[in-house]
Amino acid sequence: MKRIQQGEQDAFIELVQPIHAELYRMAFAYVNNEADAIDMIQQAIIQGFEQIEKLREPKYFKTWMVRIVMNCCKTFLQKR
Repeated sequence: MKRIQQGEQDAFIELVQPIHAELYRMAFAYVNNEADAIDMIQQAIIQGFEQIEKLREPKYFKTWMVRIVMNCCKTFLQKR
């Protein structure tokens, strides 16, 4: 987690990789479109990386990322 907080993108990707499929399934359930779900995941990963300092407990990384994906999807659906 310290590597991520120092701005190392590779370390962040190492944490996202194992949960990527689960994040995609959640995004697809919200937006019902493959391209939009991929866009939501990309947006969530960018937001997560940019806001990693807000994560208080590293053990909740997965939960935190799920929440970011949900919020991205909700915002997308509201705009659409």
